[in-house]
Amino acid sequence: MTQRWNDSRLGPDYKTRRLAAMGAIWNPKITFVVGNNCPDIAGNDRTQFWRGTSDGSVFYSERFLVKPRCTKDLTRYPFDKQICYVKIGSYRFTAEEVSLEWTSGNGRAVESRVDEEFGEFRIQGFNDYGETEVRSAGNFSVLVLEIYLARYSRREVIQSILPSFALVKIAYGSLWMKPSGIRTRIITCQLSLLGTLFMFLNSNCGSWNLSHLKALDIWFLICLVLILIPLAESILIHHLNPADVDNFGCNENEHEAGKKWIVWMEKVISFLHPLGLLISTLIFFTAFNGEGENIYTINWTDPTVIGTKNG
Repeated sequence: MTQRWNDSRLGPDYKTRRLAAMGAIWNPKITFVVGNNCPDIAGNDRTQFWRGTSDGSVFYSERFLVKPRCTKDLTRYPFDKQICYVKIGSYRFTAEEVSLEWTSGNGRAVESRVDEEFGEFRIQGFNDYGETEVRSAGNFSVLVLEIYLARYSRREVIQSILPSFALVKIAYGSLWMKPSGIRTRIITCQLSLLGTLFMFLNSNCGSWNLSHLKALDIWFLICLVLILIPLAESILIHHLNPADVDNFGCNENEHEAGKKWIVWMEKVISFLHPLGLLISTLIFFTAFNGEGENIYTINWTDPTVIGTKNG
């Protein structure tokens, strides 16, 4: 962070350089109000650079390792976007004595390296502005930096969404088995159901305890319903299979009526199931993976530090 101010008492002479080396020159003593400076973390290079000019302009650069304060809105997880928030100010001097403002370099006050990563997130942009904070000791000038983050959803898509989608298709494929293999159909649907339940539980192990459903949870619920439909249909056919109707003392006409009803039900479900899967998938990705309006919202009711999945 590069700080600039003007101090007419300073100049490019030996006395000023000696005071700077002793840390005796005046500086605004910037403090992180929101977001924590981490000076004791290994690898935090406490680098300082000072340069003065003949007109009293001072350039003072410091390198900080900062842990920002971030939102934790996981409604759209794993397609969620968050805001990290850093506020800096000098609370040794009121706004009448020291006024802070962002200055632009190359058109932007804040820059990042290309493809900068932030744990499980990528940085999508910044918003910087200044404001006056009112406290009992007076009014203070502060600078605010908002960092817009978007989660890398590729891992969850590959590990959870695609496998569960495949299990739904396997359950649907069981509908095309011959009625004589009805027990195989039931076993296939049961295995698909167990596999989806396992992925659902595994995705929530070690995750945050939330009072609401995430987008990934809703996806698993959709998959479970679409697997239960062919499973329920197969179980029903197993009990109504004309080959087993003799055990209940049914006549030939009842045999034919049961057979026609089963064929009709098979055709209807075989047509509606892939249609329902397609519509559900489109609605899901449109609702949770779309940009929408006001995708970035600040809610400080449950702030946390965003880093790895375990917080």
